[in-house]
Amino acid sequence: MIAHTATAAQFSPFHSAHVPSGAIAAGQPSSFSVAPLPTTSFDANQRLVQAPYPLHPQAQPQVPQFRDAEPAWPVDYTPASWLEIWTKLLAAELRFKKAVWNDGRCIAVFRRNAPTSRQYALTPRERTVLIRTLQGERQKLIAAEAKIAASTVANSLKSARVKLGFEDRLDAAPLATLIVANGTDNASPYPQRNIYSIGGGEWYMASSPRPDWSGFSEVTKSERSIALAIIEGQSNTEIAKARDTSVHTVENQVASLFRKVNASGRFDLIRVLYQDAAPNSTLMSA
Repeated sequence: MIAHTATAAQFSPFHSAHVPSGAIAAGQPSSFSVAPLPTTSFDANQRLVQAPYPLHPQAQPQVPQFRDAEPAWPVDYTPASWLEIWTKLLAAELRFKKAVWNDGRCIAVFRRNAPTSRQYALTPRERTVLIRTLQGERQKLIAAEAKIAASTVANSLKSARVKLGFEDRLDAAPLATLIVANGTDNASPYPQRNIYSIGGGEWYMASSPRPDWSGFSEVTKSERSIALAIIEGQSNTEIAKARDTSVHTVENQVASLFRKVNASGRFDLIRVLYQDAAPNSTLMSA
């Protein structure tokens, strides 16, 4: 396992990770390096305050300034696996905190639940409903196959969402991209590029790949922009406001987009665009 120790003034869990592609291909995890930027990330109560920074060197967004930042304190960050994060989420050991998107690439941040807080692991039903929903399946189909009421499926999804820290259904889009790209129980147990444990497991962050648009040349630039907004979890109303157009116009554009990529809904769109996207590279294997 590769570890690196830095200070908060030197490191933000959102900073770019630079992994030499040749080192990965050659199976040389010792060549792995992280090039953090000098930005404080935590306040006096160790709350995460730094805005996310995409995990790819090409993107260089403006990083907002924050008040009352705590001076440097030790932080260690280590490459982790998506399976580790997924297992801890199911056990209610982790909770989703925030996500930021850049050109379809998401960086999701999770934080460890306090040992003294009362947390409940996902039930088998909640787990099944959550996975199938985020993989794009309709709730009516899930209910029919499980021989339960549609309301039971909806309630199970809501319960799972609340336990994991998502405010509403659309907020779970970051988790959907990670599940489609990396899997669930079948995910690789080995450390992956752009997935980290930070502060001895206090924080975890995971970056999704960009969506795969190959095979969808008929999708217009405008529709791609709307697709990225959908993937980010925006509602039709939010998209219309951002584009300064009517909700009706957005609804028609969304319908056209779904028809062109053969998607039945928002999470199914994520499945279509991410199922063949390049996953995070594994740093080491058996």
